[in-house]
Amino acid sequence: NLKNINFLSYFNDKLFCFAPSGFYSLDLNDNSISKNFSSLNVKNLSFTSSIIAGNTLVLASKNGEIEIFSNGEKFIIDLNSPGENILIYSMSIYDKTLFVSSNLGLINVSLELNIVKEKYHYFGEKREKLIPKKSYVIDNKLFIITENGIYYYEFGNGNPLDFNYWKKISIESHKLIGIYSLNDSYYFYSDNSVFSKDLESVFTTSENKLINIKTYGNNIYVLYEELQADKMKIGVLVNNKLLTLDFSENLTSINDFIEVKGHLWIAGNEYSIYNSS
Repeated sequence: NLKNINFLSYFNDKLFCFAPSGFYSLDLNDNSISKNFSSLNVKNLSFTSSIIAGNTLVLASKNGEIEIFSNGEKFIIDLNSPGENILIYSMSIYDKTLFVSSNLGLINVSLELNIVKEKYHYFGEKREKLIPKKSYVIDNKLFIITENGIYYYEFGNGNPLDFNYWKKISIESHKLIGIYSLNDSYYFYSDNSVFSKDLESVFTTSENKLINIKTYGNNIYVLYEELQADKMKIGVLVNNKLLTLDFSENLTSINDFIEVKGHLWIAGNEYSIYNSS
């Protein structure tokens, strides 16, 4: 069912729209649509996440393989371990390294050699074995989001395989769920507050539940749930105030969003994708 879109990616002037099983691409030059194998030369059809950096697109499949498209070439790497099936949550790219957040730990993949280099399982002072749900590379640091909080490793400062080089970031009474960068700085957020990199509160709400925050240029887009109405909406943070975008009032659900060439595209269930312009 390609009416239910989980996440979006923009690559080679095409907007890729991924459903639970299958996907399609919308060519933004001529508005043509291609589905599944005619859209991209993939091996799999069910994907859990994607990441793009420059001329490289990486897709993570439900069966534990990653498919890499770069400069006209394609590579496939199986991240499953003997006796263990991997579940890939998200990915991030730093230089020529891919970091894969999974139920089997954080996996370091070389995009030059197309091989798995290292796997990180233990983080923090207590040598905790944690599951990273997301990873970010900001300010020469590798951050991971876990159920137990945020941990980070500073590149060049020791061996990331050694749990002692991972430091924890925590804020009392808040469970941090994400990070976003803006103007050479970065911010942490929980489900009701945003904090500066110095952990000072810059925004808080009691009426909404923050789900995801993305930045494009100087725009800070916030996907959130309006608690009283039990409805998903998109807004923008302006001068530390959350302003709802009018069009989101009409959308039945919101799973993902992306800004492409000044236009905001939204994905959800039943309506597939929506262009806000």
